[in-house]
Amino acid sequence: MKVLKLVTFSLSIVFASVILAGVYRFNLTDDDIYIEMSDGTVLPYDEAVILEKKTKNEEKSAALREGIFTADTQESSLVMRKLFSLQTTTPFNIMLPDSNSLVALTHFLGGDEHESQDNSELAAGSYQHGEVRGSVLLDYYKITPLNFPEGSSTTSSMHSDNDKALFTFVAPFAVTTQGSGVFWYLGLFNIDYQTNRLSHIDSEFVGDRVEIKHIEPSEPFDSPYSITVTYNERGPLQAMSDKPSMRQMVELRVSKGEIINLSAISG
Repeated sequence: MKVLKLVTFSLSIVFASVILAGVYRFNLTDDDIYIEMSDGTVLPYDEAVILEKKTKNEEKSAALREGIFTADTQESSLVMRKLFSLQTTTPFNIMLPDSNSLVALTHFLGGDEHESQDNSELAAGSYQHGEVRGSVLLDYYKITPLNFPEGSSTTSSMHSDNDKALFTFVAPFAVTTQGSGVFWYLGLFNIDYQTNRLSHIDSEFVGDRVEIKHIEPSEPFDSPYSITVTYNERGPLQAMSDKPSMRQMVELRVSKGEIINLSAISG
């Protein structure tokens, strides 16, 4: 009997402690609860939650800018889904010219938001390279496939079986900075359908604030393979606020590994 009373008394104390703790916690405000952060800083609960969310968002944005996908950013690339119907976490990366920095294209813009190609839609991504910040804009309406014959690779490491899995194309893209320039390039890319990975192979500068009109592979597309890029640029007397009106053409030699500028032809 004494044992039963003792057990009953002990349980009563436990239940009372739980109830008192609940009442105490219910009457606490978030400002009464403190959390020690990883750096040793002690913050009120609500400030700690806000800071943690802000830190995660900044880390995710930085990862996207660098084309790095962590556990928090493991999601199918919107750009790869829309442009190539590929469900892959590997992004459409563009390598900044004269740099080894990769910029992931993460979203889409209407061309009227930037000085671009006839208000076409653009795939876009943001970057920060040192103190320079800006955007990369891909005019995906002008993606132009290059139908290299099988076995035409100039590098011995590429065999015909691998060629069948590769989709090689060129596309114009622009790089902006904090300044007024919009520097347009023609990029050479390929997609390996065995791995669903896109590679940026090479780039060739076209012009600052130009309008790329057409990209035409030579016909027939035989070795040495070449393409012609037609674009408009501003004349010497044109104001920068005017649309480019001087027609220009540039012929480029292409292979599966590089683009070479052959000549510039005034139209």
